[in-house]
Amino acid sequence: MTVAQLLKHDFKSKGSLFLYDDNGNEIYCEYSSGYWVKQEFDDNGNYIYFENSDRYWYKKDYDSNNNQIYYETSDGFWSKCEFDVNGNRIYYENSNGYWFKKEYDSNGNRIYFEDSDGTIIDNRPKSSCNGNELRIGNWVRWNYEESSEGNVYPVEYGYELDDIKNNLNIVKPIPLSEEWLIKFGFEWSIYHQAIHKDGFDFDLTWTKEGYVMYTFKKMVEICRNIEYVHQLQNLYFALTGEELTIKTIDQWEIMK
Repeated sequence: MTVAQLLKHDFKSKGSLFLYDDNGNEIYCEYSSGYWVKQEFDDNGNYIYFENSDRYWYKKDYDSNNNQIYYETSDGFWSKCEFDVNGNRIYYENSNGYWFKKEYDSNGNRIYFEDSDGTIIDNRPKSSCNGNELRIGNWVRWNYEESSEGNVYPVEYGYELDDIKNNLNIVKPIPLSEEWLIKFGFEWSIYHQAIHKDGFDFDLTWTKEGYVMYTFKKMVEICRNIEYVHQLQNLYFALTGEELTIKTIDQWEIMK
């Protein structure tokens, strides 16, 4: 029995039946043909349920910020979403196995996208350090205050590594430059036709993506895209078991 039948609604004199909740939302309608639709709304006016006389239905859930986080239909399809504090959708997944995730910067610009089809668009700034890359002895630019340019000095203690892993914004990597290579004892070698360091069996050459490390005379490429000081330090240590030391007498000069 339909609602119209229960209410003994006269379609001929009154037309189609419409019912509304206290907020003026239409929650039920029925036509003389017997077709009906019922709907539900949450306290914020969000449309959370639909059903009709054909037994098709769907439902939705919303978070406290009125973002739709779940959708499901009587056909078995479902999807779910996550949002960041600014209302940007950062994750989506559905019952077909498709998913994507996104990241946004503080200005609301999308800086990362990845989906289950293998598409990756990565525009994240490269000016932040990966805390897992850093070791004691790595030179970085410390930036405890966002408005400050920060000071350049090495990571010296284990608790500093913990601080960095908890807040990557307190340090920035130092771009690897000719000045830093000289400080570490590298120089141009006519014989090697590359940037070379005495006692080190590998050479460096510059590309627009960063420095590339080769064996002598560029016979074998060891590593490419060496962009930052700490990356060169770690690579040198991995190859030699020794730390790169600064040859400048007054190390404080590099903090300028």
